[in-house]
Amino acid sequence: MEAYAIRTLVELTRPGSIAFLRAEVSPDIDERRSGLRECLQRATAGLDTILGASRGRGETPPPLKRLLDQIVAPLYFHVVFSVLDTDETYARALVANLFSGTWHSAGQTQLSPAKSADTGEQGGGEGR
Repeated sequence: MEAYAIRTLVELTRPGSIAFLRAEVSPDIDERRSGLRECLQRATAGLDTILGASRGRGETPPPLKRLLDQIVAPLYFHVVFSVLDTDETYARALVANLFSGTWHSAGQTQLSPAKSADTGEQGGGEGR
């Protein structure tokens, strides 16, 4: 699950990779809905594989919705709003919190936009 969270973070922070934002700003409502559904399908495909493997080992994994709410949604939120310290440590903490039933370090990330290391301006990705 950690590898999934880190891979999701890496994909989200890659330049031009926020496909759901491009879908959301589409002037065509059908195109917007289609693009957002595609983004959700991509986000859940990896989780479905993980959940299936877990069940195959006789485990009882958390429901898909809980994984989306507690791992995927916070990653998207933090990346979209350039929240400081949205990094692999944060992604790992989300997974640890999910399985420990607590909300510690991942919930205490400072909610202010990241600043560019070279300009000091609020930016889209630098300083994360």
